[in-house]
Amino acid sequence: MLQFFLITLGLLPLVIFGLIDVGGLSGLQDSIDRAGYFHAWANTGSTDNPMAVRWFTIVFGLVQSFGYWCTDFLVVQRALAAEDEAASQRTPLIAAFPKLMYGVLAIFPGLILTILPNLGQTESIQNSYNMAVPYAMAYYFPTGMLGVGLTALLAAFMSGMAGNVTAQTATTSTWAASPRSRV
Repeated sequence: MLQFFLITLGLLPLVIFGLIDVGGLSGLQDSIDRAGYFHAWANTGSTDNPMAVRWFTIVFGLVQSFGYWCTDFLVVQRALAAEDEAASQRTPLIAAFPKLMYGVLAIFPGLILTILPNLGQTESIQNSYNMAVPYAMAYYFPTGMLGVGLTALLAAFMSGMAGNVTAQTATTSTWAASPRSRV
């Protein structure tokens, strides 16, 4: 729970400051529309794609996202440990809200970074999509808040890695304990 609040505290101000800077959601939408990013699907088969993303990558990412939602070990583990069937069925629905919020908290800084000429278009960070959130943090946050933001990024990494290690450990121990593996 501490990681949840730390990640939210570190990323939410970044989105708020960025949206204020670009004129709110409508300003963000207008700027992205002028830059041609809302028509990303139209050019994914050609070389004049403004996002440099091919159609296969987008489709593969969408397919993988469904697999993630259906097989996320932590959500499945919570559902299996629920007190009754109704609580088990509510688990993925309840888990959907923070996961969707984190998607917004991770995507909006990248969108804001692409449209700010003094931040997103410098030569050192051009086409460095993985560094969008840290660069936006360095731009918007004062020193103390920057520490909280970077701690939030580390907490997100640790949370994801803990889930992966737990899932791998459970999968390996289940496989080793199965009767077929002893034959």
